[in-house]
Amino acid sequence: MASDTVYSAVRAYLEANWSATTIKWENETFDLPTPTDYPTAPAAFLVVEFVGDSYRQASIGSGSPTAERWIETGAGMIYSVVQASAGVLVARQNAAAVAELLRGLILPGTIRIEAMSFGDSGPGDEDGSWWQLPLRVNWLRG
Repeated sequence: MASDTVYSAVRAYLEANWSATTIKWENETFDLPTPTDYPTAPAAFLVVEFVGDSYRQASIGSGSPTAERWIETGAGMIYSVVQASAGVLVARQNAAAVAELLRGLILPGTIRIEAMSFGDSGPGDEDGSWWQLPLRVNWLRG
């Protein structure tokens, strides 16, 4: 689990700077977009989840662990989702646009966006109505 500091900073940034699609946040009510008749622009949205990898001491020497530098690392999983059978182009474009938006970003709270990677695409839900392309966004705080 990412700390509230990271979650709040990344969420605020995405909400202020991403307008291409709606965003589904963890454990919140969300109305799925209405699918369109392909080949018109397919219905699309992002799903954002946060994971924390570690919270550890990064310096020594002050004599007190609480006075040392601590770092927190983790990742945001951002899924670019499109309606099934609509091809991959829009999902790829949205995932690449999010990556570009976050590239090299430093957020309040000493949060730095670091490496990003695209994962394996596949079904985006249990009934096959949606297709997703994941983007892992690694971050470091501290």
